[in-house]
Amino acid sequence: MKIQEDDIRDYIDKEKKKGNNVRLLYRVTPIYYKKEAIPRGVLIELKGINCKLELCRFCYNIQEGILFSYTDGSRKNSKSFLEKVQGEIEKYKRKINISKKEKGTYKDYIINVKTNEYHLMWSNCKLLEGVDKKYLQETTAKKKALKRSDGRKIKRCSNCAIKG
Repeated sequence: MKIQEDDIRDYIDKEKKKGNNVRLLYRVTPIYYKKEAIPRGVLIELKGINCKLELCRFCYNIQEGILFSYTDGSRKNSKSFLEKVQGEIEKYKRKINISKKEKGTYKDYIINVKTNEYHLMWSNCKLLEGVDKKYLQETTAKKKALKRSDGRKIKRCSNCAIKG
C-alpha cells in the first residue's frame, strides 16, 4: 500500500510545483473472506475531482517474515515465509476460482484512440501533452488484453517504451 501512496504523493507534489491544487476522493476498503478476523487485503480507490488521476488497486495483507492466520488473527515468524505465502495465495486463488488464463499483472494505462497507442499511467509521457481528453481512455488491464473500447488492438507508445 505504501507504493501506491508514494505514487499519489509524488503526483500531488508535481502538480503543486506547477501551481495546481489537487483535490481527490480516496477510499480504502478492507476485503475479508467469509468470517475471517483480519482482511486478506485492501481495495484502494482514488478519483481526482479537479484532475484526471484515477486508481483502483488491490493490496494483499502480507508482510515479509510474518505468517498471518486470517481466521483467528494470530501471526508468527516464518523461516520459509515465501513458500508459505505462495501456498496461501494459491489456496486463496482456488477459493475465488481464478483460472490459470486470468493470471498476470494488471497495470494502469492511458489509451490514445486517435493514435491507437497506449501509455503507462504514471509515465508522464510528453506525447500526451495537449491531447484532447475526448481521445483518451483510462483503464486497468493486463498488457496482452489491452484493446480499445471498440475492440481493436493497440500498440505501445514509442516514448513510453524507451522509459521501460
